[in-house]
Amino acid sequence: MKGFGAGLALGLGLITLMSILLFQPSVQLYQETQLNLLRVLMAAYTPLLTPLSSIAGAEAVGGEQGYGVLPIIIWLVSAFSVGFLLGDIGKSAKTMFASASIIILTWIAAAFLAAPSWMDTDLWLRSLDAMASDLLINRPMDLLSTLIIPPTAAALAATLSQVRIRRGEAGEQEDYLSYPEY
Repeated sequence: MKGFGAGLALGLGLITLMSILLFQPSVQLYQETQLNLLRVLMAAYTPLLTPLSSIAGAEAVGGEQGYGVLPIIIWLVSAFSVGFLLGDIGKSAKTMFASASIIILTWIAAAFLAAPSWMDTDLWLRSLDAMASDLLINRPMDLLSTLIIPPTAAALAATLSQVRIRRGEAGEQEDYLSYPEY
């Protein structure tokens, strides 16, 4: 469990930090409340939900500009980091699946919980309807790829880490065996 917690912290931390820094969400804050954190997270996580469409050049969820390869790069960098950190294929894949699930659930929760911080209810309902229909109806492969690509990349990185460690151990054993004992 110790490795899973460290991997989850690393995965979520990297994803959140990179998405806030690279996408620089411009959120209009109408009130000074703690719910503004949810609005910032929602704006930062929105581009991450459509990695395949972003690569294809489509607009982001909500009609914003496309982000190109940045969302998939964020997912892969965090997945490879978790995979190399943990070095276990199963734990790495489970950790990145949990990270992706938490990000999707945080995005959904932020959309509903941050409603009081929006200017009016009509704007909130229209925006939420547009984003949900755009993501769930028009781009189901993006949502599915968000749950498949990061765990696969983390498992691949863990496999590469194990191969590197085994080669190092095999090289040490060969060096040890090649010297005659006197």
